[in-house]
Amino acid sequence: MNPDADNAARPELADQPNPYATGPLKEGGEDDQELLRDIPLEEKPFPTLPLTVLRWALVCSIAAVPSFVIGLNVTEGQFLGMVTGIAIFVAGYVWADLVTRNRPWRRYRNIRITLRTVYVLRLIVSIILPAGMIVDMFTGMIAVVTVTSVARLDDGTGLGFISTVFTTLIQGVLLNILLMVLALCVYPIVRLTGRTRQSRQLRKQSGDDQTPSDSSSESLTNPLLSSSESPSSDPSLR
Repeated sequence: MNPDADNAARPELADQPNPYATGPLKEGGEDDQELLRDIPLEEKPFPTLPLTVLRWALVCSIAAVPSFVIGLNVTEGQFLGMVTGIAIFVAGYVWADLVTRNRPWRRYRNIRITLRTVYVLRLIVSIILPAGMIVDMFTGMIAVVTVTSVARLDDGTGLGFISTVFTTLIQGVLLNILLMVLALCVYPIVRLTGRTRQSRQLRKQSGDDQTPSDSSSESLTNPLLSSSESPSSDPSLR
């Protein structure tokens, strides 16, 4: 009985794999492998609204320390304006966090690790004041020049409350653009690391599941040895 002839006679079976064919079946295309590398995390509950507000308030407050130190000198003590700008950014982050929670990419492992890495790096740079001031100084200068040119402020007038709020918002937008660029640089590294870790785990699992015994491995190495040393089942042939 020829299975290939039966498949040719029945076209509906032509696309099905031949169970009598030798060799392993194909595991899927490259797209399937890409999806396997970005398996979502388990369904962990998101933090409550108060915890979300507290988390982003801490992140934005710590990240704004270098800009706050520089801004107190530039704006001549416009404390309330800078705090208002930071509060607007906290509200924006909380809103974006709540809106995107139903998106599938929020649970992708590589995306979450990338975002966590970027914000941790930002907080570390902010705590190290010299490094944070270098980054915030250039973005702050661009923000001040933009606001003063649009508002047409004289050199002796200084920044008022509204101007300080807009300066803080513009600087925050520029810093977030830099964070997006950093995330684009970090994501390939995180993805490559995830592929390497997953490949290592798959090799380890396949090695544990398919490790042959000493006798079977010896037989596979020398098949003539097993056939020559095996006793005959027919006593008349001895």
